[in-house]
Amino acid sequence: MSLFSAIAPEVQRLKAAFAGKAASDAQTQQLEAELASTKAELSLAQASLATAEATEADLTAKLKAANDALAAAVPQAAEPAPAA
Repeated sequence: MSLFSAIAPEVQRLKAAFAGKAASDAQTQQLEAELASTKAELSLAQASLATAEATEADLTAKLKAANDALAAAVPQAAEPAPAA
């Protein structure tokens, strides 16, 4: 087999390898873009969770204050007398 006859199959092999690498690179770029999008969504979800937790803490404090004010405003019922 001459050197020239061996070149064509090698060229085809290299073309296939480069095409495979290009496809792999494109898939990697797509996955990196999806990862960036997922990270952005996670960041938004974490911010929403922090807001919800702060709101919960605020509402809990307001509820406790309202309960304390109600307890102070309503006289406590006297203990019932024991039955004879």
